[in-house]
Amino acid sequence: MNVLMALVVGVMVASGLYLMLQRRLLHLLLGIALLGNGVNVSIVVSAGLESQNPPVTPLGEPQPVAPHADPLPQALVLTAIVIGFGVLGFAVALAWRTFHLSRDDDLDELRNTEGFGSPDSNRPPRPPQPETSGGQP
Repeated sequence: MNVLMALVVGVMVASGLYLMLQRRLLHLLLGIALLGNGVNVSIVVSAGLESQNPPVTPLGEPQPVAPHADPLPQALVLTAIVIGFGVLGFAVALAWRTFHLSRDDDLDELRNTEGFGSPDSNRPPRPPQPETSGGQP
């Protein structure tokens, strides 16, 4: 079982790295997500696959019944999932804005980003404003 999980982690991390090396922005985002999930699975696997008892103290016992699952890697992975989701959300917003301004998702074409931050250049056209009748608001 550990060999199978090691292969799964290896495939996930290798696929994530391969996608991150591609030229498209969407591939980069998918690679970041896949790499993060592969690392999370590796943390859980490295803690040991104990499914006998949960890390919860039974009623009337002073400590959990051995052997039990270690709660620390589970807490670390839960924290990593939340942080990874936040980073991925920020990266998606950044990629959306970059695509909106440049109309291209090729990372090699995005090397020249002069004028992206200036207020007059690369701004999308404004929609027409409705006219008011007779000067009244």
